[in-house]
Amino acid sequence: MSKLVIHTLGPLTIELDGRSLTNVLSRKAQLLLVYLACQPHPVSREVLTTFFWQDSTAEQGLTNLRKTLSELRRRLQDHLVTERQLVGLNDQHELWLDIAELPRLLHIETATEETRAAAVSLYHGPFLAELTLPDNPEFMAWVALQHEQSRQLIINALHFLAKSALQKRDYEGGIAYAQQLVTLEPLSEVASRTLMLLLARAGQIQAALAEYARCRQQLADELGVAPTPKTQTLADRIATAETKLPALPFTEADFIGREAELNQINQHLANPNGRWLTITGPGGVGKSWLALQAVREWAYDFLHGVYLVSLTAVDSPTTFTSTLVAALDVPLSGPEPPQQQLLNFLRHKEMLLLLDDAENLLAPAMADTADLLLAILQQAPQVRLIVTSRERFNYQMEQLLMLSGLPLTKTAALKLFLNRAAQVRPDFVPDSAMLASIRHICQLVDGLPLGIELAAAGLATHSPQQIATEIGQTLDFLRREASQEVSAERHSSLRAVFSSAWQQLPAAEQGAFARLSLFPGSFTAAAAGAVANASTMVLLSLLDKSMLKLVEDRYQLHPLLRQFAAEMLTEATAVQAQFGRYYARFLQQQGSLLGGNREQQALKAIEVEIDNIRAAWHWLLAHGSAAEIDQAVVPLHRFYDVRGWFLEGEDSFREAVAQWQRRTETADFQPLLARLLARLGFFQERLSLIDTAVETLQKSLAILQQHAMPSEEALVLNHLGLAVYTQGAYQQAEEYYRHSLTVSRQAQVHEMQAKTLVNLAVLLREQGAYQAARQLLDESLLLLRRSGDQRQMSIALQVQGRLDEAEGAFVEAQAHYRQSLAICEQINDRLGRAIVCSSLVNLARLQNELPEAQVWAQQALTLFEEIGDPWGMAISSVRLGELALDLADYAQAQQLFEASLVLTQEMGDQRGTAVSLCNLGYVALALNLLPKARKQLGKAVEIAADIQFLPILLKAFAGLAELLSQTSELAEAAALAAFVQHHPAADGSIRKLAGSTFQGLSDQLTPEQMAAAQAKGETWEVTAVVAWFQTLKA
Repeated sequence: MSKLVIHTLGPLTIELDGRSLTNVLSRKAQLLLVYLACQPHPVSREVLTTFFWQDSTAEQGLTNLRKTLSELRRRLQDHLVTERQLVGLNDQHELWLDIAELPRLLHIETATEETRAAAVSLYHGPFLAELTLPDNPEFMAWVALQHEQSRQLIINALHFLAKSALQKRDYEGGIAYAQQLVTLEPLSEVASRTLMLLLARAGQIQAALAEYARCRQQLADELGVAPTPKTQTLADRIATAETKLPALPFTEADFIGREAELNQINQHLANPNGRWLTITGPGGVGKSWLALQAVREWAYDFLHGVYLVSLTAVDSPTTFTSTLVAALDVPLSGPEPPQQQLLNFLRHKEMLLLLDDAENLLAPAMADTADLLLAILQQAPQVRLIVTSRERFNYQMEQLLMLSGLPLTKTAALKLFLNRAAQVRPDFVPDSAMLASIRHICQLVDGLPLGIELAAAGLATHSPQQIATEIGQTLDFLRREASQEVSAERHSSLRAVFSSAWQQLPAAEQGAFARLSLFPGSFTAAAAGAVANASTMVLLSLLDKSMLKLVEDRYQLHPLLRQFAAEMLTEATAVQAQFGRYYARFLQQQGSLLGGNREQQALKAIEVEIDNIRAAWHWLLAHGSAAEIDQAVVPLHRFYDVRGWFLEGEDSFREAVAQWQRRTETADFQPLLARLLARLGFFQERLSLIDTAVETLQKSLAILQQHAMPSEEALVLNHLGLAVYTQGAYQQAEEYYRHSLTVSRQAQVHEMQAKTLVNLAVLLREQGAYQAARQLLDESLLLLRRSGDQRQMSIALQVQGRLDEAEGAFVEAQAHYRQSLAICEQINDRLGRAIVCSSLVNLARLQNELPEAQVWAQQALTLFEEIGDPWGMAISSVRLGELALDLADYAQAQQLFEASLVLTQEMGDQRGTAVSLCNLGYVALALNLLPKARKQLGKAVEIAADIQFLPILLKAFAGLAELLSQTSELAEAAALAAFVQHHPAADGSIRKLAGSTFQGLSDQLTPEQMAAAQAKGETWEVTAVVAWFQTLKA
């Protein structure tokens, strides 16, 4: 049977039995053939004549039709059927037409992924793309209809295929589909988002952002609109994607026996609605092992990474939050609760979190703590959880995967035993009797992988028959002693294995293994040697016997093995004392590096050991170990401060104060209590518990002054200055700062002297005492260069930059900001970088370098969003709003200032609220909405005056002076403008605005009135201006 093949989607091709007719037929013949092929029935000659020869007479049209049909008949032979009135194709011969295949392949009830892919492969361009009849509008309308119908079918298929590829993690295949999709509908944000996400998941971050830029530009050019928030949010998420490798522990062990469960987890993760999966089962069943294998397979599929968070040592709500913060590297800052800062950080992240050994969160002492997991899922829609726990959490969003022992009727348990046996004895080849014993062992341990691995490790010294006998004997004893519930049976099975493995250990290894139970977290060989007297040979032997695990360079005990080992420990008190002493010395050693060039190294070392440090701190406090507590105080304080773990710091030192106040009998009670109170007060101030902090710090100060401890006294005085400064008590803050300086200079405590100099310089700068502030900063920088405290150096340079900026020394300000930025980048201080970028925005604005300001503003916003810092995001909104105001984009400016106002009010940030209100007043002023401007500027004055926030108070007064000049209150406007213009705390831009207002009034007031206004302004005090404004407002 002869076959006619016609391709119409893209370049037209016509083949008859494999022979090309495309270039043989005339254009009119080609189009007529395609039209006939697309019709389900023969077509009348009259219709064809009208359709193809619209401009000809009826007679001429019929003549042209006969000629074209004759041409087709010569080439197609009996494929063409012509009758007196009708023309069509012979249905007795095979016809294949690509556009006719699409409805069949893409039928809504029968379409599959394979048929959709086949349909897409047929599409090479628009229907009859290269052939037109411009003089035949009716024909061209038919072509357009065929094109749009086929295009829509292909678009729907491409959407399905691209999303399917995304779910199956076939990113390269999905990119090809999505690129074709974007070509077909370039203004579709859905298509653009799909392509962006596929590119990003494939690691092509820049290509994904380039697609966003194309979409944004095309929408602006053709529709005059911006991308929707959904598209913008995805672009922001991609812009902050992680490029570093996931920090997951490496294991050489083969994955055996859980393939079906692994597939279930993969299906869960492939489903976008699968947010929380809890893997439950008894201890030793392999929950962590399975979850980690699954997470490894998805290591590169989440834009912001996958993270393993071990919750083994979590024992309080505070340590739970701190553990999450440390694992995710969340930079905490400010008084906002760490849980809220964590949620802010995660809000726009796309992450997979593996929370291991999470049953601790269900303990009574952790009531409601697990609710944080639910809050994460609710507020961070792109975060997914895999949780391992012996119990479920009973949340509606939670899905369960319940594990039991490996099935004994299959070969999985046997394979696991033989695989682990080969690691112990590579030459081990079991005979039939051995295989029978091994199967019996697997049965005795109920198929639990941990039990199988420990039993297999015994092959180093025992035969399978001996191992089975020992386990069986112990199990019989345990069963007689325990309940016969299923959980007790399983527990007995593992206890039998543990007991058997224990009995096989030499005495030295037994003792070391028991002592290692004191480590709640992982530990180094050095720590094991110092605390547990475990030599490297002992550790390696325990490792070979599967009693320990080695992850990179740190050892770990399985929680059940740790529990068993603790029961075997007979010398607990002496070992705990050694444990406490070791970590107190460790903190002291690392503390010597804090504040210097190796600070990052020390911070990381402490963070890795934090579970062990917490345990040691609790023990030292409980047992009154004054010398060791004294060693730990300073480095622990510094660690919590730099990491921003203020809540845990407050918890730790509150516990310390409570414990130590009970020990009045010791001679060193008072001095150590004062040091602990000082740190407690510090963290209370950081958490904005100002009144409590002041009370705590004053208690500390009273003790310190009795015991002549100048370095601690200087510290407490500095903290008191900070505390009252935040309350707006500037005079009292200055007194505390100057007293601290006196004490630290006399005692030559250079580190505290440098910090206090910076704090005092900030206070003086805000009061307009620029020269005095500069002298203090110069002295501070000299001390900091000697000490090498990079973090404090970056802060001092920022303050110096602001001082330069206020005095109009823009070149110097730029240099100081750049130096500060370089230090922040060197020490990986993301928050510091964001703050400096924000300062550079303002500096560029003052120099009218608006494009540069835009760049710095975007960098600052990206960093603050990455950190999840609402204060920083509020500041960034202000900076971007000020830029919009400079560009007369008042609608955008108002939107940004209102967003900032919402954030600052939610945080209770009075300063930020005053800034936002003041700027909104300036927008209203620019729009000539004078009543609204007066109201908003008035609110800003009230708040700024209440907290003595002079810079924004002066800015609000400058705006009010301009407003009064437009409402015929000319004398008042001139006096207020003169006041701002001559106030030493007004920066250059505010002076310029006030000066412009004052000069503008010279045409409306007499010289005598102007002179009087200037005299009044130059002599006015801030309090008098505020009081005058209150009467004016009334």
